Amino acid sequence: MLSKEILEQINSYVEKNLRFRPPKKIRLQADKMEICECRTVCRKILELPEEQLEKKLSAADKETFAEYLLRYMDERNANPVEVYKRAHLNRRFLSKLRTNRYYKPHKRTIFIIAFGLKLNLAETEDLLNRAGYSFSDYDMADVIIKFFFEQNIHDLFTVNEALDRYGCKPLGG
Repeated sequence: MLSKEILEQINSYVEKNLRFRPPKKIRLQADKMEICECRTVCRKILELPEEQLEKKLSAADKETFAEYLLRYMDERNANPVEVYKRAHLNRRFLSKLRTNRYYKPHKRTIFIIAFGLKLNLAETEDLLNRAGYSFSDYDMADVIIKFFFEQNIHDLFTVNEALDRYGCKPLGG
């Protein structure tokens, strides 16, 4: 059960960090700007000389998320079985990582792995970024999960209890 103190800390953190989405009209204008920016970036990339383009493309293909995660666990001498037990994952997940170098789990699964590895906030953000994700200040669950990483609380039952208390879907369930 969540203590009164931790609930007060979560409430304060959520009030301070959760953003609300802007009205739809403003979002549409922002989306149009993002499309324009994307087109500009694409044009700039296409204007690069071929060898520079090859260099940029090969740099992006160096290490996949699955390769990074397996290497990271090896470097930290993290026993995969212990990590997956703490994260409440099964052996099929580890098998997917080892057999498919392009395997990219869902964002929520990456959160579970980060809790299993007992990562701090910076390490978790790095892991999310390598899979193409990030924390969202507009998502209640992300804000609550971020709180637990900031506090170095890695107990999934506690995290899931807090998520449930705020009406969010628990991790791994």
